[in-house]
Amino acid sequence: PSQASNSVEAMEVGANLLLIDEDTCATNFMIRDDKMIQLVASEKEPITPFVRKVQSMYHDHGISSIMVIGGCGDYFDVADTVVMMDSYQCLDVTESAKAISKQHPSSTGPLPISKQH
Repeated sequence: PSQASNSVEAMEVGANLLLIDEDTCATNFMIRDDKMIQLVASEKEPITPFVRKVQSMYHDHGISSIMVIGGCGDYFDVADTVVMMDSYQCLDVTESAKAISKQHPSSTGPLPISKQH
């Protein structure tokens, strides 16, 4: 089964939290970079990347996500909190991540949120 179908099934059975490890996820489930967006039109791509849905899943469906990310800074745009492990210490680096996100905006950000909880 695909990562996308697993997420839909979790929603259907009433999950209120998804735990996602970037290392074990399908790349096209997690993101589509600017080059792929230019090459393959969104209407031709059957999977909406999770980075575009994660906020609406929380706001529209009450499903939180805890993600372990090591290679995709596009999630800084949509994260409420960013923590970093440094020498076995957990540090809140949300402010720094948001500053980096403002300096380097991505086009893969979230879809508009339809309602608030």
